[in-house]
Amino acid sequence: MAFMLKHSSTAKNDIPQATDQQIRLFDMKARWNTSAAEWDSTVLGSLNHLQYYRDTEWTTCTAETASDFSAVAYYFGKALRDSLQVPIGLICNAIGGSPTESWIDRSSLEYGFPAILKDWLNNDFIQGWQGNELL
Repeated sequence: MAFMLKHSSTAKNDIPQATDQQIRLFDMKARWNTSAAEWDSTVLGSLNHLQYYRDTEWTTCTAETASDFSAVAYYFGKALRDSLQVPIGLICNAIGGSPTESWIDRSSLEYGFPAILKDWLNNDFIQGWQGNELL
């Protein structure tokens, strides 16, 4: 979930205590803005070549790195780490406002829901706000 730790109701207390050498974070961020903005040919070319995310690497969980990380993933990971007492890695792949079908393997959609892949701007299977967001 794209809801960041710094926006949680307990962030003021949790962020200063977030440093844990046994938790690693891998935070995948969108290469391009996914809000209502027109995409130019450079952005479209990048997306058509499946270049969706910024380059990233594993980081140690610190107050600084945890602050912009998913609050849901952080709290889940902290509970896991505390209960299992083993090192863990958390991967956050949250793009705000993305529809469910964005997270389903294309071959599965082609097999089970081929109509979803056609004419996405005028498709009854896709909510209007999703199809029109990038117009």
